[in-house]
Amino acid sequence: MDFTETALIRIGARQLDRQFKLAPIECAINAIGAGLLLLAGWVFEVSPTAMLLSVLPLVIAFARWIVSILYGRTSPPSSALSRWSVYFNFGAVISALSWGVAAAYVSLNESANAAALAAVIIVIVASSCVALYAGAIKITIAFATFSLAPAAAAAATHLDSTGILVCASLLAALLSAVLGAFLVKRLVWDAIISASENEQLTGHLDQRRTQVEKLNIALKTTADKREQAEITLRRTAADLGLVQGKAKALADTFRAKSYLSNN
Repeated sequence: MDFTETALIRIGARQLDRQFKLAPIECAINAIGAGLLLLAGWVFEVSPTAMLLSVLPLVIAFARWIVSILYGRTSPPSSALSRWSVYFNFGAVISALSWGVAAAYVSLNESANAAALAAVIIVIVASSCVALYAGAIKITIAFATFSLAPAAAAAATHLDSTGILVCASLLAALLSAVLGAFLVKRLVWDAIISASENEQLTGHLDQRRTQVEKLNIALKTTADKREQAEITLRRTAADLGLVQGKAKALADTFRAKSYLSNN
């Protein structure tokens, strides 16, 4: 199904609205992940630098939540949607980089248990974006790449079984996120096409309903006119009968007078 440029702009606007409306959920997931990373850092006694990097995703999540609130309050026009899309995509990339850098640092400088837990957390965060960014395939792939690839590269530098296993797991998660992004996009577009077709069918049905209503009005008007014509015809017939009766009575009177005159 082909879409006009106006329809594509409307679809893009709806997609951006959905992303900003789901931003609080994304921020909550990021906040929970950052909290778990901080808790892991406290349990495994990681360095202050690792703790600071673990706080960074939380700060960025809070900033993105503020941006989503501003978007909801301003209700920007269509001409400003491209600018807000840049804001959203930039925030998503920065958030992904913060996760990737934090996980990579933990993998390079901290214990294997802390690195494994950090890997699990960023896999959860990246997987959630596949659903939250439904239909926005570029930003979904960018988020998955920037969050998972640095940690995978850092894990590969250990050159031991644990590091290789973590690296393979992160690469598998990255591949799954990319494939999931394509699949979700297809599902979203199928839903959009179905909705557009239903909208068109509804429009056609409304047009036919309007035409039927006009025909019913025309038929009712014709029926009213026919009824009025029948009433007029009956009145005319009654008047004609009355006139005929009077003419007959007058003729009878003239014949009677003529008969009397002749006699």
